[in-house]
Amino acid sequence: MHKAQDTVYGGILYCSKLEASWAEFFDQNQIRHKYELEKVDLGIDKYTPDFWLPEFGLWIEIKPYRQHKAHSKCYRLAIESRRHVLLIQGKPEQCVVDLFDPNARLPFEYRTVVSEKEIKPSKEFFTFKEHFVDESALILTHSSTDETVRFVREK
Repeated sequence: MHKAQDTVYGGILYCSKLEASWAEFFDQNQIRHKYELEKVDLGIDKYTPDFWLPEFGLWIEIKPYRQHKAHSKCYRLAIESRRHVLLIQGKPEQCVVDLFDPNARLPFEYRTVVSEKEIKPSKEFFTFKEHFVDESALILTHSSTDETVRFVREK
């Protein structure tokens, strides 16, 4: 199994080269970001998402490859924080993005564990295509259907 390697980028110590490469990607595309901003109380534990994009009100979790284990925490993070969560799997040049929408699921009792079949993204298999960010929005595009999801910059 591959162990993540601490990496410094822009004077910040990242837990992996992959996270540092995403920070660089955000910088190159003029997307303000905060690394490991805060621990979020998920009810049964606390969780520190990788990035917070303050202009878009988005949590970002980075994983090296597609995996479903991260879905549980991303789902709970979306519900508990009432914010969208993007689970980005892969490198900036080749990735898959799953979206967790805090409003897309049926309400459940606050801070209870939900069934495994409910723990899935609202939308899957999105990516960042050319010109994915502009002065007003960040745009995700489905990898095969060209469906788009827009996140408007918050004032």
